[in-house]
Amino acid sequence: MAMELTWGVSKLSIDGFMVDKELGPKDLLNLARKKRRAVFESKVKDMRKRVLHTALVRNIRSHLKDKAAQKKKLCGTPV
Repeated sequence: MAMELTWGVSKLSIDGFMVDKELGPKDLLNLARKKRRAVFESKVKDMRKRVLHTALVRNIRSHLKDKAAQKKKLCGTPV
């Protein structure tokens, strides 16, 4: 099952406040890492959340790596 990642203006909830922000790939990765860290540091050990957050971080990193490889290929830089 492939997940399509799209970037653009999104509503974010940061500490309970809704914020309109344009998310770039690196911003989304940083937010996912922060949320993952919070899940791992919480007192409640919810494996479902841990697995979901870990998979999301991996998926975003994979997407960024693929985009960087495509960019290098288009520029003629050897990979």
